[in-house]
Amino acid sequence: MIKTAVGVDHILKSEPILKPKVWGGRRLWTVLGKHLPADQKIGESWEVADIPEGTSRIGNGVHAGQTLHEVVQEHSEDFTSGCKSFPLLVKFIDVTRDTSIQVHPDAETCRRSFPLARPKTETWIVIDAEPDASVYHGLRPGCSHDEFSRRAHDGTVEQCLRRVPVSVGDVIHVPAGTVHALLAGVLVLEIQEPSDTTFRLEDRGRTGEEARELQIEQAIESVRPEEVPAKITADSDEFQWGECQTLVDTDAYAVHRMFLRGKLCWSMAREWPLVATIVSGQAVIRCQQWMGTGRMGDTFIIPPRLGEANVEPDDDCTVVIAEPKSCSSQRP
Repeated sequence: MIKTAVGVDHILKSEPILKPKVWGGRRLWTVLGKHLPADQKIGESWEVADIPEGTSRIGNGVHAGQTLHEVVQEHSEDFTSGCKSFPLLVKFIDVTRDTSIQVHPDAETCRRSFPLARPKTETWIVIDAEPDASVYHGLRPGCSHDEFSRRAHDGTVEQCLRRVPVSVGDVIHVPAGTVHALLAGVLVLEIQEPSDTTFRLEDRGRTGEEARELQIEQAIESVRPEEVPAKITADSDEFQWGECQTLVDTDAYAVHRMFLRGKLCWSMAREWPLVATIVSGQAVIRCQQWMGTGRMGDTFIIPPRLGEANVEPDDDCTVVIAEPKSCSSQRP
């Protein structure tokens, strides 16, 4: 039986955490309109975060000024189905220089070898891309685990990787255990399990203060050589208000993309909250306790059992919806 909403009774506007990165740039401002420090290269905007490395804040309503972690702690039963931290990490990533070649462990590898680590599967949606942009995703056909291990140690691991061209709108799914890297020229929205566990194999030749520690043995232990498709071909359903694509549906989370062409009346009666990120256009959002305008680059958290919410787009508007499905990567 669905309970009446308590505690969190309106849509939450999430305030991002900006993360300087050596490979970052300015597209979080030029494409998404985010205010950036003038003297820093910002590589990531953590839109919704509740991990030890950072927790975002709420920017509206009765919870304005609180961290997301504080809201979860106060209302975990009705807000996050008993999870003690928010069960997703959502971020924008702007890459002007290649990121490190890396891998994240899966749950089995964490249990077996890295009990203090947390698993991390992630999904990228390409928001902006330069001509000929690409990413690394998995091993090239024919590369064995033995060859991968040898090349990881001798500094030629890039020769093992599969290069995948990308353009705006592409969806790339990166299961835990998949070797990967974002290459210069892409801006992506990333939905992932709430973990910052990363094992680096190669740091793109960076030295001095820019260089970061490698974890080659841990990465070799974590990699899964099975070939998995890189780009997602989405299923699509048409509605009176527009179109909805199912992009990813995993044990940890599901991702949908909604192309809004008319007013959407949304009745929320779910077990889990939703994270809604506007990736093009803008819309007026109304619920019983709050009304506001969402613009490209804005992210909102929609509590479960909210009641009815109305979304009215200005012309066309595209929204990515991420829905957690478990507490598999709990904050310690």
